[in-house]
Amino acid sequence: MATNNRKKNSPSASGNFRTEFTLWLSDAKAIPQSMETRLAQLQQFADQLLSETPESDKLDSFREFATTVVDALPQETPEDRIKLQLWVGHAFEKMGGWDEALAAFQRVADLSATAKAGASYSEAHLWIGHLLLMQSKNNEALKAYQQSLSIARNSGLVKSEIEALNGLAYYAFEQGEIADAAYRWEQALELAETENDVSLIAKLKNNLGTAANVRGKWETALALYSECLPLCEKTGDLRGLAETHHNIGMTYADANRHADASLHYQKSLQFAKETGDMRLQALVKLNRVELTIAIGDMKLAEALAKQALRSFLDLDDKLGEADVYKFLGVIYSYRREWEVATAHFKKSIQLTRKFENPLGEAESRWEYARMLFEKGRKSSAKKEFESAMQLFLNLNAEKEVAAIREEIIKLS
Repeated sequence: MATNNRKKNSPSASGNFRTEFTLWLSDAKAIPQSMETRLAQLQQFADQLLSETPESDKLDSFREFATTVVDALPQETPEDRIKLQLWVGHAFEKMGGWDEALAAFQRVADLSATAKAGASYSEAHLWIGHLLLMQSKNNEALKAYQQSLSIARNSGLVKSEIEALNGLAYYAFEQGEIADAAYRWEQALELAETENDVSLIAKLKNNLGTAANVRGKWETALALYSECLPLCEKTGDLRGLAETHHNIGMTYADANRHADASLHYQKSLQFAKETGDMRLQALVKLNRVELTIAIGDMKLAEALAKQALRSFLDLDDKLGEADVYKFLGVIYSYRREWEVATAHFKKSIQLTRKFENPLGEAESRWEYARMLFEKGRKSSAKKEFESAMQLFLNLNAEKEVAAIREEIIKLS
């Protein structure tokens, strides 16, 4: 993962912060408190630090801050150590510090195994799976998800089982196995409804909406998202609100309802910034590129694409990179800069194939085929259209298949 190697100051943005944080650590050593109370206070310090730190320095500053906390904060029991490492892992994950997050969750797994703490043991493997999948380490991610599910079931932990099923569904979705993903999400939703867990019900409805959207069932997707939003509001789940508004925006974009899409992307970005979720912010930037292309503002689209690319490079998110290259290919095709466009499309296709993302590959090949058609290379365009159509057929993406068939007819 890309890191900034410039020398940094101490992990504080101001003298007041340093003084207050040092006093708090001193009090924490002298005054007994629950770890939950300490973590709530610690989150306030972390929020203050990040609000006073320049964007480019946030990850490095938080890294030093977290090291100080882990070294100095009293941790009287194994459970305290587990809770602190979970907090560290989740904080780094939101910021895009995936290597640091992986290390923290691995420590949680090790501590939980020793303490026979089934819930945190399952949770650690779940998040290890998420992070490995975001880094396109698919086989390792699958093993982590499977281990999370096994631990949950062996420990009789229904909520952990639901989370693990959701993780396995997410894995299947990323591999283009949409039917399998939907089946697992439906399994998990049934359990969540039995448990009356509002937060999990919201998450699973959101994910089922995504599966419906990929299949071109936009009304079904929007109905599921509309059920999800009030549940997220009820539980105060800002990240869930960010994700749901993002997905609604994507559905409206697919349906060519650009104004509606823009509105929901804006809401998503607002919530994503509030939660500090760097990856989701990058995804919203990426999808705004698509909207800007749709309205024909290629200059702005290129600027937004390059912003998104910087974010994905910082996150070491290869599939995010692939999406940006696809859109840059579209932009340069519009300008009839064929060689530059071709290079970007090929780079996108190469990454989606390497990291096994058939949906991304299908979309990139489709756009590449359109460029070849515009260039007058009908034979090559037909091959790419057919390759894209086969990938969409495998995904049961009916609307995309129908649209490509129409474009193939135009070739004759």
